[in-house]
Amino acid sequence: MNTKTCGTQMGLDGGHGPGQLSMLDAHWHLLRYYGSHQRPRALLDLFATAFADREDAGRCFWRLAITEWPNFDAIPHGEYQRLFRRYQREWRADYMRGTGLQLYRNLPEQVELFRGQNWRMPGARRSSCGLSWTLDRDIATEFAIGCRIRNPDPVILTTSVSKSDVAFACGERNEQEVVLFRAPASNACKVDPLTR
Repeated sequence: MNTKTCGTQMGLDGGHGPGQLSMLDAHWHLLRYYGSHQRPRALLDLFATAFADREDAGRCFWRLAITEWPNFDAIPHGEYQRLFRRYQREWRADYMRGTGLQLYRNLPEQVELFRGQNWRMPGARRSSCGLSWTLDRDIATEFAIGCRIRNPDPVILTTSVSKSDVAFACGERNEQEVVLFRAPASNACKVDPLTR
């Protein structure tokens, strides 16, 4: 494995030339060995170790995070928010591809977003909002109820953000997902409890 450069396979080179991302491709394949609940931590570990001192760490982070995000479950939003902040200068909209890029380009300058979740997150001292939101209230309702495990305290959060607050969009799973650079404060969101 070439540890000096990051590969061009899978369209992750973003047009920056052959051989620039071969390490990234190797890690992209490595992530395939982890389940969807393990992948978010595996990616964090890569950037705490293999990518920690790399000159191109930010560029590699954004390409890999944007590519892998639709395949993540159980995302530690606080830890990703710290990396988003660390690498924000290296962010570029053209790191997105396909339906995600199209969704991003079509966003208005002011965006209304919805998030479905359990209001009191396990282990949290207070209510919190995450980085992942949707443009579709019905999709937020599904997440509020719970996809695999029923949430005991389901809510739909609504907020409005500027397009410049959006890190990337994911169109892959028909969730119309919008991922923010920073999670909004819970007091900046309208909270609608769902009754069963």
